[in-house]
Amino acid sequence: MTNLSTRCAGSIAMSFSLTLTLLPFATSRLAAQAPATDQNMQALREEVIELKRRLAEVEAKLATFPPAVPTAADKLSATAPPATAVVEPQPASPAPVADDAAPSAPANTQAASKPAPFAFGDFTWMNGQSRQKSQPLSNSFATLNLYLDTYYGYSFNHPKDDTIVGSGAVGRDTEFQINNATIGVDTNYKNVIGKVTLQVGNQLAVTQDLDGTVNRGHNLSVANNKYIGEAFAGYHFNQWNGINVEAGYFYSYIGLESYLLGENWNYNRSFLADMTPFYFSGARVQIFPTNKIKIEPWVVNGWQTYGKWSKDNSVGLSNYLYLTGLGAVVPPVPDGQAAPSQRPVAVLWYGITPNHIFYESQSQPLFAGLAPGLVGMNQIDVQVPQVDLFIEPGTNVMLINISVSVAGASTAGGYIPIQATGS
Repeated sequence: MTNLSTRCAGSIAMSFSLTLTLLPFATSRLAAQAPATDQNMQALREEVIELKRRLAEVEAKLATFPPAVPTAADKLSATAPPATAVVEPQPASPAPVADDAAPSAPANTQAASKPAPFAFGDFTWMNGQSRQKSQPLSNSFATLNLYLDTYYGYSFNHPKDDTIVGSGAVGRDTEFQINNATIGVDTNYKNVIGKVTLQVGNQLAVTQDLDGTVNRGHNLSVANNKYIGEAFAGYHFNQWNGINVEAGYFYSYIGLESYLLGENWNYNRSFLADMTPFYFSGARVQIFPTNKIKIEPWVVNGWQTYGKWSKDNSVGLSNYLYLTGLGAVVPPVPDGQAAPSQRPVAVLWYGITPNHIFYESQSQPLFAGLAPGLVGMNQIDVQVPQVDLFIEPGTNVMLINISVSVAGASTAGGYIPIQATGS
């Protein structure tokens, strides 16, 4: 506080010194201009008085006119947003000028005007999805991706050569191994999109080395391709919520579990998932009519292959549709969290009616809502009405064709077996 006071005192002293120095010159100039200043001030006063008088006359005349009826143009002007003044852009934050002849806006401009596809929710909890909620190694041009997967495998069969057979995830017994290590860069700059991911590890021996199409003809080998996990490029079109056209090497879209084991709920994939492809070579088109729908046709060389098995290419179609389940529940449960397993459980806030199609009978459910203790699963408990139902010959099992109707929309019918009792 002492230093601050000292600095202020020094500043005041300098100000007084400057004023005293200029005072003789200022006094002489003011004395010479005093008569002219008094005359100008008087003229300004008279002009102000005259302007006030005229303004009062105009206001009095306007008060005698009836109120005007607003026209359509006036209403449009009233509801339109205020105009933005055009100023010269500064180097720190340039303001681009819109032009009909200008090239199409980049993808990030469209994202600012329309919601990004599937950006309204958190899907990192889902099986086969990335667990990352943010990208720390990212800028406006590119994003750097790093991934490391290691394991120690143990088989109760104790293979003599430590080779584990039948798993697409773990290939060695009682050994520490690097399963997959990747480094990748993806970009989305001025509508140009692309990604390159390089990979090494023992998983390549379990997956890529089994590609038999490289033995059909020449000029193709696993060794020249297996270290490339992903490598594709394409272009983003600003139509609807976006259209992407890409070609190259991709991770597979088929199956509920990911090629990258760290994105799955279990480290060892299911047997069915190991039978699905892990990569494709070809082209795809991603169409987003809305931010909740994706339509994705594919043309590829084959099923987890770098080449083709025959003279024809393969085609595929992947559709993603976001549904909200049976509806809002009370109490609400955040995305990715398990429903409460104790009271109060998450129940629907409106009624739901299972409809038994075959007999056109309806019954109110005993419970409808999120399955207690589970994530993202709906549960409906209903009591079957006492009617004569079809019993499969030779068994005492009844088959009920049942559908669920919610807010006027019904699901397709499906048979549910129920153990029959009585005669």
